[in-house]
Amino acid sequence: MKMGEIKQMSETELNTRLREFEEEYWRLNFRTGTQKLANPLRLRILKKDIAKIKTILQEVKLGIRKIAK
Repeated sequence: MKMGEIKQMSETELNTRLREFEEEYWRLNFRTGTQKLANPLRLRILKKDIAKIKTILQEVKLGIRKIAK
């Protein structure tokens, strides 16, 4: 997910995406212990997307960034 896409989302959309990404990351990470993943790079991508969303939400919380409604 690109930063431009994330910046255009509302706060509720960001929170929803964050929960979805964290859940998917947890499932894939758990699955790595039992079997090989078809796309192991997906873990890295998810981790970065989670960090991007958390960064935007923190900036909104601190008043650094205004978010789309």
